[in-house]
Amino acid sequence: MSAQPTTFNIQQRAALAALLITLGACDQRPASYFPLEPDRYWQYDVVRTTMDGRKKQKYLIETRAPREWNGMNVQVRQTVDGHQFFYREYADGISRVARKLNAEATATATEPAVLVLPHSPAIGDSWRTQSHTAVLENTGPPWETLFRITQPVELDFTVASTSDTVRVGAGDFSDCLRVVGNGRFSADVGNYIGRAVISVSVTEWYAPNVGLVRSERIETTDAQALSHGSIVMELAAYR
Repeated sequence: MSAQPTTFNIQQRAALAALLITLGACDQRPASYFPLEPDRYWQYDVVRTTMDGRKKQKYLIETRAPREWNGMNVQVRQTVDGHQFFYREYADGISRVARKLNAEATATATEPAVLVLPHSPAIGDSWRTQSHTAVLENTGPPWETLFRITQPVELDFTVASTSDTVRVGAGDFSDCLRVVGNGRFSADVGNYIGRAVISVSVTEWYAPNVGLVRSERIETTDAQALSHGSIVMELAAYR
């Protein structure tokens, strides 16, 4: 996909929603690190940094009642924007199987399903998942146009720790799972940039029976015009 002019709109907010939902103990089950029971919620402080500067916002995710979709029972998480993401537990762990944006009448399957966390995560466990670049942006000529790189990327995740302590607005959390993901690829991202090497690194911390408490995502390229971006999330409140 090319780097194309766009505006800060519902697609960009949906991309953020997907990042938040995908991101985020200790009975050592993924359900304890990634709770799905109804009536849970998480409020995050989000700092999104692009070449245009920093933007701060709050973001809310809540779990809804389970439902049937495509002949299967799924667990539902919904963002403050009204986007819904469907999850299902398989033999290898919890995966996101579909999403329904608030402007869509029906849900769309996520193919292949995105593994969020494996069962019984232990140091050294690894898996691969699909993502997209989300914070490579720059406003420039002509007409002060916002350019973005939106490219699919495969991220290789590894469990780096099961005993981290994390301090965020919502409090101090111990025995946290730390998961690290990295991806690197080369792509032609359009006439504005041309061919570029893109790197993505992600670090996520999940607290026992709480879920995601902190996440850092850094995206870089070797193209000066769109060289870097990042997004940091910290848990501010939860139930």
